[in-house]
Amino acid sequence: MLSWVVTFLLGVVAIAIFYVAIISRQYQSAQSHGCQLPPKRKTLDPILGLHYRFQDLSSISKYSILPDGLTLYRQYGPTYHEPSIFGTTIKSIDEENVRIVYGPDSHKWGIQPARLTGMRPFCGEGILTTDGLYWKRSRSLFKPAFQKSTIGDLTAFKQLAEAFLARLPRDESEVNLQDSISILFADTSVQFVMGQSLGLLDRTDLEVVPEGGQSFLSAFQRSVTGCGLRIFLGIFRFLLPRSMTKANWEVVHKVINDNVDRLLREDATKLSEDPKSLLAELVRQTKDQMELRNHTIQGLMASLDTTAVLTSNTMFLLSRNPGIWDRLRADVAGVDSRIFEVENMKKLELVRNILNESLRLYPVFPLLARDALEDTILPSGGGAHGDQPIFAPKGTRFLADFYALHRKESVFGPNVEKFDPDRWQSIHPGQWQYMAFGGGARSCLGQQKAIAEASYILIRIAQIFKRIESRDSEDYAGEVQLLVKNHNGCKVALIPA
Repeated sequence: MLSWVVTFLLGVVAIAIFYVAIISRQYQSAQSHGCQLPPKRKTLDPILGLHYRFQDLSSISKYSILPDGLTLYRQYGPTYHEPSIFGTTIKSIDEENVRIVYGPDSHKWGIQPARLTGMRPFCGEGILTTDGLYWKRSRSLFKPAFQKSTIGDLTAFKQLAEAFLARLPRDESEVNLQDSISILFADTSVQFVMGQSLGLLDRTDLEVVPEGGQSFLSAFQRSVTGCGLRIFLGIFRFLLPRSMTKANWEVVHKVINDNVDRLLREDATKLSEDPKSLLAELVRQTKDQMELRNHTIQGLMASLDTTAVLTSNTMFLLSRNPGIWDRLRADVAGVDSRIFEVENMKKLELVRNILNESLRLYPVFPLLARDALEDTILPSGGGAHGDQPIFAPKGTRFLADFYALHRKESVFGPNVEKFDPDRWQSIHPGQWQYMAFGGGARSCLGQQKAIAEASYILIRIAQIFKRIESRDSEDYAGEVQLLVKNHNGCKVALIPA
């Protein structure tokens, strides 16, 4: 018994010495660069930093991680840090720090250390998991599928969108639009990425999903959630049950492998002349089956829920603001949906402002992390007044919080919690002040596609229904996956015109 106690105490002492040595080295390096530390978040565990993790887990479980984060910025200022023996996390909404990390010094900050280990078993190496040359190659493979001529053609999307609209209830009964919209964009995303939909809109009842499509969709969504949890848990990812990982990966991998094999067997000339999907475009450029599977999965991860969450959040906000809904209906009454194209959006100022405001209040990806790939410096946030540079040694994690960034009154005016599309007539946030689709070299390739498709659905619903009534008094509750959606959904009644 005594030997066990001695061993334990020696271990604690060794950890403490190691921790002090790390802090000392960082302090000396910071001093040599003229840097100072930012405010430190209070904790009951200054060595292991587990208290930070437990507090954040508690917020996630209560769907309050976003407002809780905003509270911390109001308590500590626009930049603060969470040190531990495993490394330091710097959290910031200082636009100069955001600009440096996502702009000029983006090559010094990466996603691979945080994401690749947690996501590799499911989706391998690709645009969402790597840095450097492999990331550049991956992005170059994706770019042709997002050319203006490609995303500007909404023909295939309109067909599925009209099938979705025809199935919306007209009897003023309650419907969870978040679920219905998710089904629509699951179908459109799979069609865009793999060239054929899941057939989710083949049923009259939008809440009943065909068995094959349901199997794939459920497995994919659980896999994405599992990836997010694996990243969050870090070295403790082994605690996740198989039901959230391998069992779902196998279902997804089989479907993707079958589609990859199908396209590899197709006539090469036909593919090169008229690629109908992201996967077809990828097959033109590489024949490596594993690489094609990884890129296809990552393409689906990037697109499957992004537009759905944007559209659902917007409908959630409009259902609680009937005056804005009436204005929207009047504004789009004369829009001919049959000839609606991406270019038409430039003339629809209110639609654009509504979507901008929705993304300001509830960004789809509100929390994005980067890890320092080398010793580097952040320009602001250190010292007693927050105006000194911060030394960020290799391995430091930088977490940008766009939910909090978008609530600066100095940029967005008063009443930042209010849904007010008209504010966009007078505000002009800079590139690093409003980051609905990220920023810099890694900004979202599909942002114009997402805006075009969300605009179309918004316009068509406004043309068909004279009112959209909220049937839910619950506030927005951010449910964290790889993106963040409203845990309470969008429960409404649609009143036909």
